Amino acid sequence: MGEDGARFAQLVGERVMKQSGSTREQVRDAIVAAVAERQKAKALPDADVEACLTLMRKEAPPPPPPGLPQCAAMLKLAYDEEHGRNGLSDDAKRLATIASILDHKAREALRAEGKAGSEIDAAMAATREAVAAEVKTRATDGVSAGLDYSACFALARP
Repeated sequence: MGEDGARFAQLVGERVMKQSGSTREQVRDAIVAAVAERQKAKALPDADVEACLTLMRKEAPPPPPPGLPQCAAMLKLAYDEEHGRNGLSDDAKRLATIASILDHKAREALRAEGKAGSEIDAAMAATREAVAAEVKTRATDGVSAGLDYSACFALARP
């Protein structure tokens, strides 16, 4: 909900700035004031919550879940982060195992699409670079920020 709400607030804020000519700070202050007013009421009717969620899902739908190459890259980055902090801890070992499973499945999927060895290597490397760049722009607490690991864990299952 937090990430969906942040994406929706950004979209709405940008739209309001464009339509009204207001500054980012003015729009932020107006949103903060409106939220504070709602919080004073303490109870928000269920119908209002549902209407808001419906609008949010329509206007700012969540991004599609990551695919196998993205998941392999995400788990490799998570392993690198954990290994860098804590060495070959139990968590690092688990992450390495899951990353390896996802890497294998991603390569098999690319092979099934007709890609050859060097094409697969290039595709996987490009995906790792793209995921690493995304992490750098989004992350505030290492590689975990804003990434859908639950979808990756589901893809790693046998």
